Amino acid sequence: MEALAGADPLIAIEPEDPDHWPQLEPGPHDTPFLQMARGDLRLTVDDIGRFRITDGVRIAWHRQHSGVSDQDISTFLLDSALGALLI
Repeated sequence: MEALAGADPLIAIEPEDPDHWPQLEPGPHDTPFLQMARGDLRLTVDDIGRFRITDGVRIAWHRQHSGVSDQDISTFLLDSALGALLI
């Protein structure tokens, strides 16, 4: 593990306001909860939050409201968002 000490993380996971995300052009495979563009995937989980996966190395997330628990966010980060990052 010493070889990894001081190394940059492979994946960045950070909270971020989706109002600052650039608009995506509508795509042929978009759905009401999923938008895709080259290097940019957006996932909306009703009543939980929004997730943005960029360039396969970064996941930004936004909690829908204060009633959403950290466990709920973690569940979607580790399932849906991380899975999308691997696509």
